[in-house]
This record gives sequence, structure tokens and C-alpha cells, in this order.
Amino acid sequence: MREIKNWHNKTSDETLAVLDTSLNGLSEEEAQQRLQTFGPNKLPEHPQRNILLRFLNNSVLYFEALVCLLLYIRTLSSHWERKAVSK
Repeated sequence: MREIKNWHNKTSDETLAVLDTSLNGLSEEEAQQRLQTFGPNKLPEHPQRNILLRFLNNSVLYFEALVCLLLYIRTLSSHWERKAVSK
């Protein structure tokens, strides 16, 4: 199997020919041979980060949390203002 250059400009027939396959896929024998040659078609797994660390590393969430906190404080303060004025 050779590397495909400009694969986005190839027709489906050209791509299938370069990949040495068909619209029906690989035969069981060919699949086993490619598994032996290239290994499993699997991405390496990365360790999962703690959910708190993921939250803290996301800068957008800082802004959203700040906006929510400020809205909550504003709501409480307007409630306290109305209570103070009504007395």
C-alpha cells in the first residue's frame, strides 16, 4: 500500500485502487494480513484527567462561572434592596 497524495482530488475508484480494496471491504484473509502488518486500527489511550482539573483548565468555564456568580449576587442584592425599601 502506498501513500495517497492529494486524496481529496481522487475519485472513489482511484482511492479504492490505491488502498487495494473494494466497495465490499477487505476479505477476512486480507484483513488478518493487514492486522499482522500494520497492527490494530486503534488510537493510543490517554489517561483521564480529574474532572476538577478539566474544569479548571477550561478558561471559558472561568468566564461562565464568573458571570453566573455575578448574576446570582446581583439577584440577591436586588432582593435585599427591595426588602430594605419596603420596611
